[in-house]
Amino acid sequence: HVLPAKQKLFTSFVSVTSHAPFRLIPPYVADWQIDAKTFAGPARIEHPVTWLNMLQDPVALTAYGDAIEYSLRTMCGFACRLTRPSLVIVLGDHQPPIATTVQPPDNSKDVLMHVWTNQPELLKPLQGFGFVDGFWVPQDKPAFSTVEIAPGILHAYGR
Repeated sequence: HVLPAKQKLFTSFVSVTSHAPFRLIPPYVADWQIDAKTFAGPARIEHPVTWLNMLQDPVALTAYGDAIEYSLRTMCGFACRLTRPSLVIVLGDHQPPIATTVQPPDNSKDVLMHVWTNQPELLKPLQGFGFVDGFWVPQDKPAFSTVEIAPGILHAYGR
């Protein structure tokens, strides 16, 4: 049981669902009622992707898309259930190995960040940091280093 926080709270959650080889996609639990039996059954989707065929098999891209869809749905679903003013920042740690196999290849080291909130005014400090509204980053928008993220967010919201 988790008690509600009485002050600002900065937490980190690590998810490996979207990590290679993207083979098993679990069922999405919309009501967040999870017990010991929730994930005991079969995966919602199972792809024939392994470490050995991941870079050659075109199904790996579909598997990756399903894994990312599940991860984003889960994180967004979590954010939508929050009742106190909240800011949820989703940050990937690297490009997937298949990024170089798509056409055209993505050889950048850039990873997208997504931010959800139940209080739109919480987004204002991030706009000064370089964030943009929507799901698409303009081509002329420069990327920033991931080492800048945590200090920038703590500075923007630490008051």
